[in-house]
Amino acid sequence: MAPIALTSAARRKVLRLAGSLVCVMPCEATGDKYTPTKMKNYALKKLIITAVTSAVCCHLSAEEGFVPLFNGQNLEGWHSMAEKKAEGAGVFFVDQAEKAIRPYAGKEADSKQDIDCLHTANEYSHFILKLEYKWLDKRFAPRTKEDRDAGVLFHVHGDLEEIWPNCVEMQMGNSEVGKTKDRYTTGDLWVIGKDVQAMNNREGKFYSTKAAPVPVGKDLKYDMSYVTVQNEKPHGEWNEITLTVRGGEEAIFELNGKVVNRIGKMTHEVDGKRVPLQKGRIGLQAEYAELMYRNIRIKELDPDAGARESAPPAVSFLSDSIIDDKALVTPVGPRFAGAMNGLSYQNDILVSHNGWQYTAWYDTVGTDQSVWLARRSILGPTSGKWEKFDSGSDLLNADEDSWDTHNNISLGISKADGTLHVSWDHHVHDLRYRRSLPGLVTYADSDWNASRILAEQNWLTSSGSPVTDLTYPIFISTPEDTLLFNFRTAGSSNGTNWLAAWQPATENYAPPILVTVKDGIYTGLSNKGGDFTSNSRNAYANGFDFGPDGRLHYTWTWRESVVPSNHDICYAYSPDRGVKWYNNAGALIADTSQGQRIQLDTPGTVVVPLNCRQQLINQQSQCVDDHGRVHVLVRHRRQEPGFEWALGDEAFEDPDTGYFHYHRDPATGNWTGSRLPVTHPVGSRPDVETLPNGDIYTVFRSEKRLVVAAATASANYTDWTILTTYGANFGSEPRLDHTRIRKSGVLSVYLSEDAPPSSEPAGVPLHVIDFATGPLFEAHAGQDQRVKDEDGNGFNEVKLTGSVGASSGVKVQSRRWLHQGKVVSTRADLTIDLPVGSHILTHEATSEGEQVSTDTVVVTVR
Repeated sequence: MAPIALTSAARRKVLRLAGSLVCVMPCEATGDKYTPTKMKNYALKKLIITAVTSAVCCHLSAEEGFVPLFNGQNLEGWHSMAEKKAEGAGVFFVDQAEKAIRPYAGKEADSKQDIDCLHTANEYSHFILKLEYKWLDKRFAPRTKEDRDAGVLFHVHGDLEEIWPNCVEMQMGNSEVGKTKDRYTTGDLWVIGKDVQAMNNREGKFYSTKAAPVPVGKDLKYDMSYVTVQNEKPHGEWNEITLTVRGGEEAIFELNGKVVNRIGKMTHEVDGKRVPLQKGRIGLQAEYAELMYRNIRIKELDPDAGARESAPPAVSFLSDSIIDDKALVTPVGPRFAGAMNGLSYQNDILVSHNGWQYTAWYDTVGTDQSVWLARRSILGPTSGKWEKFDSGSDLLNADEDSWDTHNNISLGISKADGTLHVSWDHHVHDLRYRRSLPGLVTYADSDWNASRILAEQNWLTSSGSPVTDLTYPIFISTPEDTLLFNFRTAGSSNGTNWLAAWQPATENYAPPILVTVKDGIYTGLSNKGGDFTSNSRNAYANGFDFGPDGRLHYTWTWRESVVPSNHDICYAYSPDRGVKWYNNAGALIADTSQGQRIQLDTPGTVVVPLNCRQQLINQQSQCVDDHGRVHVLVRHRRQEPGFEWALGDEAFEDPDTGYFHYHRDPATGNWTGSRLPVTHPVGSRPDVETLPNGDIYTVFRSEKRLVVAAATASANYTDWTILTTYGANFGSEPRLDHTRIRKSGVLSVYLSEDAPPSSEPAGVPLHVIDFATGPLFEAHAGQDQRVKDEDGNGFNEVKLTGSVGASSGVKVQSRRWLHQGKVVSTRADLTIDLPVGSHILTHEATSEGEQVSTDTVVVTVR
């Protein structure tokens, strides 16, 4: 296979794990079906190329943030505890056909074999590990008649040649729950090694090797706790384990999507003192039973997330920047008049990537309105100055006599090819769309001006096929770092919703998929009194978001054509980017490849029933957290006594409404709701996003002030609190930078001011207001760079400056730079000669409180 040219985003993903050698060159052809472990060293440049090519043929995860620990070809990056005794072979092999690790492959059933453990080269502390396993038929002496036994070890430390090493184990086995002798059940807790201790959270009981009665190996002991539930699939089927570990504080064992055990307070003894067991290697066991492990991947977590889980939500003001003081507000009079910048229809208007934040807006100079684009550098809580330019695109469909605030601008970034996408000026109009040249958002040294944005087009798949009657364009980031483009065709109460996938390789969109249609007959309570029947409608999306398992989650409400009003919160998900759709119970409800669509009577989609008298506003907010919980935050009628419907109530706007949060448990499918405090009058539609620990933040405008509120995952989101209010003259709906809050905990809010009533368009200040959501300590290495070998000697001098973003009172204790795992500087600044090729350099900072943060930069010398 020919080498693949990598974007910075792709290189960064591969290089972040280069130190653990998880994606490597395939083994040389040996003629054997099973290839034993053979450790090799390869140059970093070869490693990068091969990592991507091998990913084509491996069972690698498309889940955001996960990277492979096993390349599907060989056991590079892993060590076998029996390697030395078996002259490097051990008992672990690779099944090339299954792309799986297969202990005892090719051995005769009932023959005498050794036990062994395969462990990673690197240590891990806070992470989510996912893998699949399947039991095969062979068993080996001396356990030819016993139940099958294996396990996933973590926090492995100490003597790495010992069977078994110091660690905590998630047991794997096929015993039945309730069996008491020789029992091995997937999800059991085993505490192994000298002085290791852990608590079973279900029982509130500590398990310790000191108290265990049975010696193992060289005077090692174990203690164990059985699970009370079982969720393993029948023999011969693949099972999926999800192991979530947060240092020494917590470990959650999941089997096939169900939590089967929870562990806490893991400790061991060091110099006679019991201290938290915070980190170690990851191991896979082989205990006299043939099985296969595959699709092994890991996502490292923020080490401070556990501390934030126990702390109450908080925000502190960071900055208020004015992007433009002439942002457009329409004249009074037209039906859809008001602020043109900052409305819920935009979904994303503030997006960040690779140390830069991007936005767009309409300005106004006299009778001219233009689309402007801007960017600024961001490093943790700090932000640079806005760099902006007039794109040359005008506001055509919604100006002068037809002012219409529905004609918003939406942005999207395809990280895979570094393209910026923008669509604007639609309310049942022909598509208006532009994108940048590839690589624009990849490097800091990219030119930032209108010449980098390609010409306007009205088509997605081909220039001869314009998209007509389009409304509400939305760009959705995918786990593959590309985009989906969502839009409605036709009008309110009479529209259909579509998804089209951006294809960087062809620089084009795939043919759009029709998702929701207007069909069906609805009969319900009218907000004008009595009943009504409607035979046409449209779905208003709260959002489309990918979860950690790669599913695309979609919530919406229906708008009816007769007596225009909204009803019900609905939900569906797709595992394949919109082709097949499943309802809340997991039943297939629409296969779009077979011409099936989601419509009014599609079963199992209504998750929060609300009739047309509940003042449910359309196009509100949604997000999905790192645990797979779907969150919807909407505005509708309050449900307590005294707020019942009365004739004369408005369809959408009324003081009887409140803000309501609903979230879905991914294990059970149950939806739970709570109301936000009513201390501030209901105003704009909200926007919402979560932190990595699951805590949720929302912003909305109450009267003319910005309000920030939050709730915690630990309280199951029943503790909604108003954290702060800001400003006094805002007139639009606040929009969040969803990527920035998830990555660095900074709440960036896009919001424009109000203007006095006027018969002429007005220009007002457009703000981006930043808040910190908790104590911040974050190292920054800077943006990826490309430099030229000027003198042709094969090397070039590179200068880098590291920085640290920290909250008030958090101080830096030390810092260092690492190149390919070796320390090359202990200062913030680094000057280094690098050879031609691509290099990963890591800036590591440690706070006085011993928080450690790292960031990497890719430098390419050409």
